[in-house]
Amino acid sequence: MSSKIHLLPETLINRIAAGEVVERPASVVKELLENSLDASSGKVVIELEGGGKRLIRVSDDGAGMNPDDALLCLERHATSKIKKDSDLFAIRSLGFRGEALPSIATVSKMLLRTKDAESELGSELRVEGGVIREVRKEAMPNGTVMEARSLFYNLPARREFLKSAETELGHITDLVSRIALSYPEINFELYHHQKSFLLAHSCARFEDRAYQVLGAPLSSQLFRIENTFPRFSPKGSLVISGLISPIDLTFSTSRHLYLYINRRYVRDKILTHSLLEAYRTLIPKNRYPAVIMFLEMPPETVDVNVHPNKLEVRFREPAKIHQAILDLVQPALRAKPQFLIPGLDRPPAHQARVEQAVEKFIQDRHPGKLEPGPVKFSAPKTRIPGTLPQAFPKTPGQAPAKIEPQPLTYSQKPEAFSLLRIIGQFHSNYLILESEDQLIVIDQHAAHERVNFEKLKSQLNHNKISQQILLFPQVVELNFQQAQRLTENLDLVRALGFEIEIFGSLSFIVKSVPYLLQQPNLGPLFADLADELLEVGQSQTLEEKIDHILSVIACHSSVRAGQSLSEPEIKSLLKEMDQAPFVSSCPHGRPSLWKIPLRDLEKKFQR
Repeated sequence: MSSKIHLLPETLINRIAAGEVVERPASVVKELLENSLDASSGKVVIELEGGGKRLIRVSDDGAGMNPDDALLCLERHATSKIKKDSDLFAIRSLGFRGEALPSIATVSKMLLRTKDAESELGSELRVEGGVIREVRKEAMPNGTVMEARSLFYNLPARREFLKSAETELGHITDLVSRIALSYPEINFELYHHQKSFLLAHSCARFEDRAYQVLGAPLSSQLFRIENTFPRFSPKGSLVISGLISPIDLTFSTSRHLYLYINRRYVRDKILTHSLLEAYRTLIPKNRYPAVIMFLEMPPETVDVNVHPNKLEVRFREPAKIHQAILDLVQPALRAKPQFLIPGLDRPPAHQARVEQAVEKFIQDRHPGKLEPGPVKFSAPKTRIPGTLPQAFPKTPGQAPAKIEPQPLTYSQKPEAFSLLRIIGQFHSNYLILESEDQLIVIDQHAAHERVNFEKLKSQLNHNKISQQILLFPQVVELNFQQAQRLTENLDLVRALGFEIEIFGSLSFIVKSVPYLLQQPNLGPLFADLADELLEVGQSQTLEEKIDHILSVIACHSSVRAGQSLSEPEIKSLLKEMDQAPFVSSCPHGRPSLWKIPLRDLEKKFQR
């Protein structure tokens, strides 16, 4: 009886194993770069031909290897990074499995030249398809040179799946850029057919490396964040630092999210979700910020041994990390001055001229009415305390223990919309204003929606949702799905300023509403509110539900598109915009203002 199960030949085993590590030329560059960094190199040079398919050469001036180690490193699972079981759960190096070099050697024609400081001569090894063809000693400087030629030459089917040289080069360029960002003290040079693609010289400041890699247009707009969370773990503190983009700088993809754990580039859902949560209500849906963020934590608190590509990690306490990022990024965004209007520090003469122009404009339109009177978006006068139901944790699982961050030292400088000269209102929707060298167009509904949203958030944070009692209670009727979802969230709706009761299977009676809703049409309001709750769903956190409800309330309490505003109402809105953060976008992330520089107008008219 013949056996159906048999052992695979060693050469086939090696090729299968190599397929897990070496997916494309960028995989080879990644593994060789990580080895160079682990060897304490001060300079790394990457040379390519054919997008890495014909040649990949990585040279460094690191520690190098002696002759015995040079031979041993080509054996599978031979490594200098870990020695015992416990080391696997406290990884401090980029590489540790001992799979990279044997895998690369199996699917390429490899040349290894290396020498350490203790050896008189260096070692040169030539390997083809995993078989050592030649070993010799020769004089060479300290360090290591690794060459991989004709990638997948012995696996033609695999080679056919590689993309064009330009595509593969793009992957390598992205990879080298990501790694270079986390090591500003090291020189990186990338060449393709002897043409320079990246020259990043060593620098002391992380901002300088961001400039080298990302370029001036992007790096100049990012601002620094940094904080220490000393109570993160008994093993040590959590330190978060990096650069983040302001809310008016977004992208259509997440490719500008650079996230690092102990200087290792990772792709992690917890980190990405926490960042997007911090920007939620500030940027449009399906838009992403630019973030370069480093998390330094005890190696024992993170597991990097998840996948051979080492891009995925697992945290011992993901909820704590999620909350720590929110505690750092959200206050930083709120404290960051937007500088939407240039020249805030105006000389007194200019400020006086602008104020006189505003008063003259109003006087010409309404003689004898210089001062703005009461308007329907004035500040609330009565406050009724509300109590929110117990908050859910922001990530699945148990609520994180509170991490005490160090105090932040950002400063917020108010804008000066009220000092701008009012030109008028266009199409009963857009406010046209003039600054020193810009024409500013404001979407009145979007801007007022942000003002009201921030008012509601502030009242909620102080547990003082302002209410007004309706003279005649209103009955609201919804469809079955809307009524069901509103019933499920009735306590939350009450805590946000509504006095509401069930009044039949599909009806509700409303007796009080938030003060900002001066003359509410409650039917459309509660229909929109129920639809928002249906869209959010059960899986979302309480924070997200609250923001969705507040955005609906803010929308229905704001001036509408097509609504004519008097000059006092315009001026009152501008004064409120002076004090509100993030007025450049509405709570849904839609832009609320547009700046047209004078130089662009002059260029348009060929002046």
